[in-house]
Amino acid sequence: MDLDHPVWLEYEYEVLQGALVRALWPDRKPTRCFFIGGGAYTFQRRLLALYGPGVEIVTAEIDSAVTRVAREHLGLKDDPRHEIVHADARRSLRPPSGLSDIPMFDLVFGDAFHDLGVPWHLTTVEFARLVDSRLADAPGAPGVYIVNMIDVFASGRFLGAFVATLGQVFEHVRVLSMGPRDDHAQETFLLVASHAPVRWDALTDDTGRPLDVVEYGPADLETLRQRSGDLVLTDDHAPVESLLAPVVRMRASGELRGRR
Repeated sequence: MDLDHPVWLEYEYEVLQGALVRALWPDRKPTRCFFIGGGAYTFQRRLLALYGPGVEIVTAEIDSAVTRVAREHLGLKDDPRHEIVHADARRSLRPPSGLSDIPMFDLVFGDAFHDLGVPWHLTTVEFARLVDSRLADAPGAPGVYIVNMIDVFASGRFLGAFVATLGQVFEHVRVLSMGPRDDHAQETFLLVASHAPVRWDALTDDTGRPLDVVEYGPADLETLRQRSGDLVLTDDHAPVESLLAPVVRMRASGELRGRR
């Protein structure tokens, strides 16, 4: 965090996220956004600073201590446009019974996965359907689910299963990372899921500098599908630890290169 510049982003995957949001909404702003995970609340503060009074954000952060640290040490302040709910994302996204006017979101953003610590219940097809049920579906302005997760393409079992799972719910799932491509490095991948096709030209940072973005094409996605054995993650079977076990072995053997 740069407390004096709330739009500033440090990590490469965050810069890519910023470029995606700017490219997906070139002529308008995502009015309502739901964040799965708070952390330092970096990207939430960026959107609040960039998009002014019209933006509304809900963040589900399961651990109130995370929010307390962000308030005490990272400059997080109360904002009427930003509602923080200290509850699990599945519970927070589920509409209250009897509510006729259910708030819908232009963007749902998932940022709750660590490299080997993955809340499995946020990876399943049942959760993807819940996300889908809260995405806006206005003509020409489809809701988008952007989620980041960490894997190694050379293993790719978790990434492949997660892509296949999202593909059970969304018609379009695209996979991106920041280049240069290194299939033996632990990477943060961004998955972009939607019903309508989403398009963008060259992605740039805030200064207009073109980003070195890797998009994994149909052949790559087929390779991932084969590596994961066509597994679709469900509430009954989501063995994320087993899927990430090859990454642990690669790390122990020294074969794994560091995540950028």
